[in-house]
Amino acid sequence: SIEGESTRTIRRVQHAIGIMAVLVEVTLSGFASIYFEKVVKADSSLNNMNIWERNFQLAIGSVPIYMIFIVAEQGGSAG
Repeated sequence: SIEGESTRTIRRVQHAIGIMAVLVEVTLSGFASIYFEKVVKADSSLNNMNIWERNFQLAIGSVPIYMIFIVAEQGGSAG
């Protein structure tokens, strides 16, 4: 039937989008890890910051991005 075909097509597209999203996330995570290691190694001679302080400093940059998502979702729902 036509409805069955369209449902299968939608599922295939959703499956492909999911796989692409995972591949993008893995790639970005790899680049983030490489960048973090570069920053830690390059700045270790300039600053006396330990790895936890540097990690916190880099994580602070994600707070505004998450705030945008929270506001866009209007807080969402818990649970």
